[in-house]
Amino acid sequence: MYNNIFWYNIAIMMIIVISVITIVLFFLSVLSRRRFGTLGLSLTAGALLASTMAKDTSIFMANLEVPTGSIPYFTAAQILLIILPPSLLLLNGPSYSNRLFSVFGSICFALLGTLLLLGPISVIVPYDDQARSFLSFISPYINPTLAILVGLAIIDMWLTHNSPALKTHKKNNR
Repeated sequence: MYNNIFWYNIAIMMIIVISVITIVLFFLSVLSRRRFGTLGLSLTAGALLASTMAKDTSIFMANLEVPTGSIPYFTAAQILLIILPPSLLLLNGPSYSNRLFSVFGSICFALLGTLLLLGPISVIVPYDDQARSFLSFISPYINPTLAILVGLAIIDMWLTHNSPALKTHKKNNR
């Protein structure tokens, strides 16, 4: 009886972890009301950092004996490098004034962050054939979704800098 429950829990553990990460990223973005353009592009910059610097960062973390629990240093370095740039921008950066745009941007940010963290998370979380089938089901959609989300982030960044601003101009009195 307990053995079957344990394996059932492992089967849905990956989906639960993915859901929790998505929800946390969504609520952090909604509460900060930061624009998706800056957050999304900082996530992609973090993914680029993780792909190029994870090995060096993991060696540095191991030399400092940073406690990571049962997470390998390389995986911890990947997660840290992906999450660090948007975490800094959640504190300060351009924000939405419209709540609807804020929610849409937060959904996009949570989805992009989850997809970029999927690789390192799949190393940590134990999964079986059911979780593997779930991952193989979503696998063909990851790259096109990432491309669309990065495109939306670029458009949002472009709109941030090219939106008509309400400026007051002083008239030159000559």
